[in-house]
Parts: sequence; C-alpha cells; structure tokens
Amino acid sequence: MFSIFLGVLKLKNMEYYPNNFDIEMQKFFNRRRIALNRLKSLGLSLPYISEKFTYEQLLANHSILDISNTETEYLKHGIEEIFKCLRAVQSEKIITSAEAERKVIEDKELDVFIAKQGKTEELQQYIDTLVERLISQDISSKTTTEEVLKNEISEFKTRLGRVNVLVVLENDVLSFKKSENMTELHIYEREILENPYPHIFVDVGAFLLFQDLHSIFKDLGDPLANYSFIYRQMAEKDKLIKESFKPEKFREWINTEPYNTDVNTKFKTYDQCHPKKKYVIYQYVKKKQQYYVLRNKIIT
Repeated sequence: MFSIFLGVLKLKNMEYYPNNFDIEMQKFFNRRRIALNRLKSLGLSLPYISEKFTYEQLLANHSILDISNTETEYLKHGIEEIFKCLRAVQSEKIITSAEAERKVIEDKELDVFIAKQGKTEELQQYIDTLVERLISQDISSKTTTEEVLKNEISEFKTRLGRVNVLVVLENDVLSFKKSENMTELHIYEREILENPYPHIFVDVGAFLLFQDLHSIFKDLGDPLANYSFIYRQMAEKDKLIKESFKPEKFREWINTEPYNTDVNTKFKTYDQCHPKKKYVIYQYVKKKQQYYVLRNKIIT
C-alpha cells in the first residue's frame, strides 16, 4: 500500500510532456483562434468553428438547441457561412504602410512628441521597424485565416459526401445541390487581361506582383532599399523582370508617372536591401499572384 502511495506521489510530481497529438491539437486550435479573431475584426461571427470545441461537440450542442435541424442541414448552412467568411477575408486588403504608421503612432502615443519635436531619424527608424512588424503580422493573420476556412470547407464537404449530398469545391468555386437547384458561390478577383509593360515584365502576373509590392513599399522606410529589393528579387532571383531591363532603366521608370518614386541613386545590392525584413511580404504577394494564375483569371 505504501509503495502504491509513493507511486502516486511520484506521478503527481512528474512534469507533463504533451504527446504529438496534443501538440498538433494545440496548433490546430491556435490557428482557429487567429482566424476567429480576424473574422471578429471584420464584424463577422462564425458559430460553425470554435477555438475550444470540436465539430462533434458543436453539432451536439446545436442539436440540443434545435432538434428539428438535421446534421445535413447543419452542414449545408455551415458550408455556406464559412464560404461567405472566406470571400470576405479574401476581398480584404492587408494593412497599408500609411495605415500601419498611423496605428503605431496612435498605439504608442507618439503624436504629442512628434507635434513638439517632429520625427527624428531615430524615431522614424523605430516607427518603421514597428510598421514592418505590423504588416507582417497582418499578412500572417490573413494567410492563416484563409487556410483555416478552406480546411473547414473541405471538412464539411467530406461530411456531406457521406450522406450523399453532392458538394464540389474546385478552383475556389463552391457548388452544391439544394432543393433541385444548383447554387454556385464565387469569389471574384480582379481581372487584368494584358501586360501593360511587356518590355519590362515577363507577363501580366509579374506586373501585378510589382503593383502590389509598390502599394505596400512606396511609403515604407527607405525607398532606395525597398525598390532595390523589389528589382533584385524580381529580376535576379525570380526572373520576372526581363534581363534587358537593367537596374538603371528600372530606376528611371519608377521615378516617372504613375509611380513617382524618389530613387535617384544607384540601386543597392541584394544583401544591402535587408531582404529578410521584406521577404515575408514578397512571398505573400507572390503567392496571391500564383493563385490568380491558377484560376485562369489572368490571360498573358
């Protein structure tokens, strides 16, 4: 008996090490939490996913509240609501550098200091660092939210398939049969039919990538470092700017209409552009352009 007591005592004092399943579940619910927080910031609620409860638990609770609603109807309505939220998130633009800077100044209560002493070089560097961090966080949140919602749509689709309800999710077009009528929900993306600068960019996808990068970087930090990075990454790393369009030509082009930048010195090398700080943003924007191409929304 005493030996059993000692065994229990040892168990109580042992540190708990979660197994792989526990770790994965923690990650799963953390990602859901990020998605739900982003939806909340958009004024959206989504009772079909939870940061604490599984699908089975949510369904059981729903069945208690509404015994007339079958699981099939629950799934149909759920997939519609999740898809609406996905459309809303995908249509939302990431925070701009100007918006991010205003938020940083407001959150850190720097407006009074700036009004009295202006933006010193040291203060501007501090603000730029926080702005880059805020933009990266916003990009990460948006990406995670889209992935979570797409996974949930896929799960609901599978469950409906088990009760012989046809659901198709292909190229981000969701359709399902309901009361003899096929209802199609679409996410509409912008359509640009041709490359406006064929002498610069290899295709219209490359132009759109530059366009989005410009909208993010134009007011962010050091223009020379930013546009040096854009050129070096697109031209030298990804071959999206034609080899014949050299750095000097690119610099002259972005200084004129419609971009009106102020880069009048020789571009920095790739390593001098602080690429680590900018690469996360670049990869996100690039991924979105690849998504457009896969959906045949871009015709080159």
